[in-house]
Amino acid sequence: MGEDANDAWSQFSKVGSKALSQAKDFADAAAKHAETAVADATEKAKGLLEEATKKAKAAKAEAEKAMEAAKKKGGKALEAAKAKYAEAKEHGVKLLAAAKEKAEEVKAHSVELAADLKKKASATLDSVKEAGVLKTLQDHAEKAYDAAKAKVTEARKHAANAVLKAQEALKNAKEGSDAFKDAQKMVADAKDKVSAVSTKALDAATKTYDEAKGKFGDSLHDTEELAVDAKKKAVGGGADPRLFMLVPDDIDMAPKSNIMAYAGLAGLSVVSLSCAAMAVRKFNRHTLAREVDMEDGLE
Repeated sequence: MGEDANDAWSQFSKVGSKALSQAKDFADAAAKHAETAVADATEKAKGLLEEATKKAKAAKAEAEKAMEAAKKKGGKALEAAKAKYAEAKEHGVKLLAAAKEKAEEVKAHSVELAADLKKKASATLDSVKEAGVLKTLQDHAEKAYDAAKAKVTEARKHAANAVLKAQEALKNAKEGSDAFKDAQKMVADAKDKVSAVSTKALDAATKTYDEAKGKFGDSLHDTEELAVDAKKKAVGGGADPRLFMLVPDDIDMAPKSNIMAYAGLAGLSVVSLSCAAMAVRKFNRHTLAREVDMEDGLE
């Protein structure tokens, strides 16, 4: 994300769902600026024409006044005044023509900017939707993984308890007796059951979950890039950068007792973005979803 990566207030959340919401906010802000850009440009163009008209009229009025005064003198003074008057009229025509040209240029630029912003905003929103679908698939895959892991853990726990019971029976049996031999067999069988616990379902769920995480991570990364692109275009086109400020996770998720202190920092950053220097953490698109230790609890 270039320069934005060095600004904690420009970093997308590490929480996938929140990051998608932030990207959508960027798209909405860019689209809104697209709507206002043309209106603002129209007002600016109108102002240019009004200012040029005002200057042209003032110059013409001054030349007329000078010509009226020169009429009393006549001769060369009058001729000079007439020449100045003609010059003022010609200058006014040129001034208005230049203003019209500039006004058309301003409006044309705004129309082009608005079209580009709408396109970028639309692409971002489409990407948000696509990533949202992948996020749902990832969540389902995670639940399936957790369920499969829980089953394997429970099965191994049950088998391990059987081993303990068999070992206890062996301990209490008289060596050489039938009970002792039966207990030995029970221990061996119980240990075999521990090893025989199937992990096929867990392995399949793990693979599906990993694939889902990867796809969502890549999609989210692409979405964020589109959102940043829309932001840069909007800010470059005159949008207020504060519309694209993001609340860092460590502030958004802070205890309520710290909200007031953080609010003070946020207020300063609104007045001056340079005051919002915060600690920056690297954003890793492949670790958006929580990492789960496959072997946790399975030993």
